[in-house]
Amino acid sequence: MKRYFITLISILALTGIIGTALASPPKNEESFSGNSITSSAKTVNINEAKEMLGSTELQLPTELPVNFYQDSIIYNEPTSVFSEKARSKVDIDELKEITIRYRDKTDNTSWIDYTTKKMEIEIMDEDAEDITINGVDGQFKNFPEQGYAAYNWFKDGVSHFIVAKNTPNEKVMKFIESIK
Repeated sequence: MKRYFITLISILALTGIIGTALASPPKNEESFSGNSITSSAKTVNINEAKEMLGSTELQLPTELPVNFYQDSIIYNEPTSVFSEKARSKVDIDELKEITIRYRDKTDNTSWIDYTTKKMEIEIMDEDAEDITINGVDGQFKNFPEQGYAAYNWFKDGVSHFIVAKNTPNEKVMKFIESIK
């Protein structure tokens, strides 16, 4: 099984990228810089998100923390510019992802980003704790100085990855436990 490794720096970078994508108007164009090629994320509605993920089931929480609402949905598809060699080694569908931001309407700095993708994600940080989430092995990493916490688990062929900011762990865990 393929694994997608995310380090501490990657988690914080991911949060910054998602925050930037959510704060900026979406672009439907690919960008090229140096040795990297990145496709731009686009804002979609929930029905479009489910359709775009194809065979990957988008599971949604049935319980939100008090005062939280669904703020935005971002779809990110890998770039269409891949060499034939790369395409033969990578299942492009595994790289497609949906990130849904839930925000506290009373505190704009408190939010939960929930990412779903087919490729298995693993937090590769020495301090990541192994925990059980929704009946399967998962991981938790706390960044108290920055107010972030990251959670991830892989169930039924789907990765679930959550980054929460300024949101108490007990609220995030209730949110996570409601994802079925």
